[in-house]
Amino acid sequence: MNKHDGWLNAAGNARSFTRMYALALEISAQAPERQIRRAANDVVCVLRGVIDKPIADSRKLKEARRLFTVLLAHLSNEDEVEIPLRPARFTLRMSMSSS
Repeated sequence: MNKHDGWLNAAGNARSFTRMYALALEISAQAPERQIRRAANDVVCVLRGVIDKPIADSRKLKEARRLFTVLLAHLSNEDEVEIPLRPARFTLRMSMSSS
């Protein structure tokens, strides 16, 4: 069992944002791969400002969960990472009629 497997097992138990933050912090400090450290650091940066507050902005928490999913994808298979997209904040309307 390598370090990634241990982190993946811990991630399965990381149901709270506090646990996600602690795990991402550990990974960002210990992972030898730059890509994994960067993904972990993204999670840490989003949660750092809200982790100790009783109420947090739902958009930040949603972004933290998305970034945590990206981190897990990097840990499980570094060669094939599917990054979930951020939800669009606008609607693009296009006309299909020709002028």
